Amino acid sequence: MRLMAQPDPSELLLRVRDRVKIVNEGSLSTGYFEGFLELVFRGDNASFSYSGEISENGRSLMEYGYRVPLEASHYVFRFPGQAVTTAYEGTLLVDSRTGELVRLTLRTDGMPSETGACEVDNTMSYSRFRLNGSDFLLPSETHLHIIGRNGVETENLTVYSACHEFLGESTLNFDTPPDTPIPASTAPRAETVIPAGLPFHLALTDDIHVATAAAGETVKAVLTADLRDQTKTVLIPKGTPVICRILRIRRWYGHGTDPRALDSNGQIHLPGNSSVRVELLLGLENFALPGGQQPVYAEPYRVGIAAPPRPGTLKSRPMPMELGPLNAIGRNQWSASFPRAGDHYVIKSGLASNWVTVAP
Repeated sequence: MRLMAQPDPSELLLRVRDRVKIVNEGSLSTGYFEGFLELVFRGDNASFSYSGEISENGRSLMEYGYRVPLEASHYVFRFPGQAVTTAYEGTLLVDSRTGELVRLTLRTDGMPSETGACEVDNTMSYSRFRLNGSDFLLPSETHLHIIGRNGVETENLTVYSACHEFLGESTLNFDTPPDTPIPASTAPRAETVIPAGLPFHLALTDDIHVATAAAGETVKAVLTADLRDQTKTVLIPKGTPVICRILRIRRWYGHGTDPRALDSNGQIHLPGNSSVRVELLLGLENFALPGGQQPVYAEPYRVGIAAPPRPGTLKSRPMPMELGPLNAIGRNQWSASFPRAGDHYVIKSGLASNWVTVAP
């Protein structure tokens, strides 16, 4: 068993804060593998037992159980505004031939009612990776599963793949550098000033597969018309790519869903499944211009709020877009709901959205 180096706590906090900007509700896991190993083997003095030998995918594994009572536990479960310490137990699977750790599971015991959770399960898997001519036992996957007292279950999956070792070389020079002018091609590009109140229209250029899409992934859209100012000057031309990010994708399940009732796009065609749906929350990030990226500052047209007229017109205005709950939508965020969508539903490219620019 190889214990990985523990990151600096302040660095870990910054990483978590970055992820919370995207995942602002539901379960959140940082994939902090080594922390669990330290907890079980060094910090909490767990009691171990041998459960026997099992076979998994043709591999002989030894199974051990462990348990940590509340009075010895340092396992902390955090929920909005509070944190509680709880007892926990779990299993270890070890390769009987090499002695290497294969999988560690951790399950909480006796969750307080104020947490809103009945049980929290963590499963962490380890694999061999080859880096720079050497083999290392490294984390490959962690799965967090929370069962709520209201019957809602949330899952968080973190996967590590294609691990690389990054090397760099540097040269320290104490000579005075020559006064070399910066070539015009490399000079910083001045951002286009975009006033507030200008409507523009986007369409996705990427399909979004519900079965595999996850919060944090980037998708692309494109301007379907020139973004013009009040004088009809083109500020951002039609066809400019816009970088978007999936902020949330949620799957709502209903009763009686039959996979045989799915069409080729994964849509359900059974009566009484109105609660079955997929909700998507996208965030706009940047216009991808030839000279570099420029941040987008915009908001979607709200349901029931008249859209501003196109520049140079008095009567013409785009149709409002049917959006999700307004309390889930903020600046640069657009929400859409897809009813009767199955697990393999595909949100097709071409999905349109209407926006209006706002001040930075």
